[in-house]
Amino acid sequence: MSALKRTILRSDAAAIVVLAGAIVLYLLTSPMAGDFWWSDTGSHSMNGALILDFIASGDFGSPVKFVSQYYFRFPALTIAIYPPIFPMVEALIYALVGYSHAAAQMVVLGFTVVATTYFYRLCRTAMSPIMAAGAALLLLSLPVIALWSRQVMLEMPALALLIAASFYLIRFLDSNRISHLVVAVVLLVASVYTKQTTLFAALAFAAVLLADRGWRALRDRRIWLVAAFGILLLIPFGAFTVIVAWQNLDTIRGVGQEAGSHVSWYALTWYASALPEIARIAPLLAAAAYLVVAVLRGWSTVAERRLAVLMIAWFVTDYLFISPLAHREARYGFFLAAPIAVLAALLVVRLLPARIAPAAALALSATSLALTLAVNPIPRVAGYPAIADYLLAHTSQDDAVVFHGLRSPNFVAALRAAKPTPQLFVLRAEKLLVDVRIMREWGINDRSVSEADIAAMFERYGIEYVVFQRDFWTDQPSIARFQDFVLSDRFERIATFPITANIPGQEAQMLLLRYRTPSHPPTRSFELKIPAVGVTVKGGT
Repeated sequence: MSALKRTILRSDAAAIVVLAGAIVLYLLTSPMAGDFWWSDTGSHSMNGALILDFIASGDFGSPVKFVSQYYFRFPALTIAIYPPIFPMVEALIYALVGYSHAAAQMVVLGFTVVATTYFYRLCRTAMSPIMAAGAALLLLSLPVIALWSRQVMLEMPALALLIAASFYLIRFLDSNRISHLVVAVVLLVASVYTKQTTLFAALAFAAVLLADRGWRALRDRRIWLVAAFGILLLIPFGAFTVIVAWQNLDTIRGVGQEAGSHVSWYALTWYASALPEIARIAPLLAAAAYLVVAVLRGWSTVAERRLAVLMIAWFVTDYLFISPLAHREARYGFFLAAPIAVLAALLVVRLLPARIAPAAALALSATSLALTLAVNPIPRVAGYPAIADYLLAHTSQDDAVVFHGLRSPNFVAALRAAKPTPQLFVLRAEKLLVDVRIMREWGINDRSVSEADIAAMFERYGIEYVVFQRDFWTDQPSIARFQDFVLSDRFERIATFPITANIPGQEAQMLLLRYRTPSHPPTRSFELKIPAVGVTVKGGT
């Protein structure tokens, strides 16, 4: 083995050690004890549990009936509005280790390992091992990456598959082996089947092929066949979106915004103003400076050109894709972080001498990661597992309880983690009192439920316990009447559970109340309208 090859291998090993250390830091600082913060995280964790429990049931002839019954046990499911890959992977892991918040978070961490590995390999096409490690470390240090990859969310799993797809696209440009392009397209499709918004990368990949091959790419029959194969793979995704997850199209139509605002100048510049929150000022300035250097000096190597063009196309297509969407949150700029990290690292490659650039990049990236972990702690909201444990200990099989509050997924996930076999029927009060399409901003309609109707509901379903958050959505008349009913002398307060959080503005406590005169119907039949998917589900005993 040559001395050069031995040096490269030692550098690769050192890079692996550095990146493994960063992953360990992610692991040690991730919430895993039922302390979900973001509203979707508990639901994402439960989607995999649904798949696992469906398979374990063996009731393959009636999946819709199973899901309907399951929803009344664990009403924190979003599987009808998100693609299937992440919950399928969750189900596999849960089958091995059981369902828990920790298991769900470990699935995300596994995808983080994949993302880091392929990001390193992608950068290695144009950088030295230590330099590429610095770029990967910088990616992990960017605020949007550090936050959302330590939540049970879809962004990091989708990014991992997209980065892997990008690596094989570069491999195709270098080798011209069509198998590499096939793998790139399959991984891109898998990314879309993990989170829909990565569909932007199809345009980015096409732009890169044209930039690298010119019009010859349009005459390459192999490329057209692979593109057709990718479109064929996406047909079920299109059908799923139109038939089942049609409400996701509201993000394109701009539901929840003023008319025309989703195509306004404000919309097109919003993510530009959010970039410092997404990636911080220093990496942004470095990425922008690299573009200036590239324009003035050109590309130093073919590998650099290919990597840079891919990242530029990625950033531009993603930015134009997310700008008109109804949601405007820094989280939706998650995929913008990867190009920023690569271009910032390329600036160091171009400006610093080769003998010091890798060490400088590694030092700067390590400092950036330390700053992120120190200044931006992961939000946590804890306390719901204690409520679940209490209720499971003080209720009987098939009892019905009502939950009313912001974090029903936390409570539901805690029930499933504490006891795999369903014991309780759980009704979410807001689902019975108002119609809301996924989020309040998209529209909420009061159902004009009277106090007599509420009392009748308690009698009909035999509800005994209520888990209750004061003043939650009480601007809606039906919910205000529900609060007056629950806080009346018809109920006795059993316990107050503190809810602790490391960020301000969260609920401080949850009340557990017992209905003084509960009925005990021999059977329970539930029916609930789900506006998010436009269906009515039925369940019970």
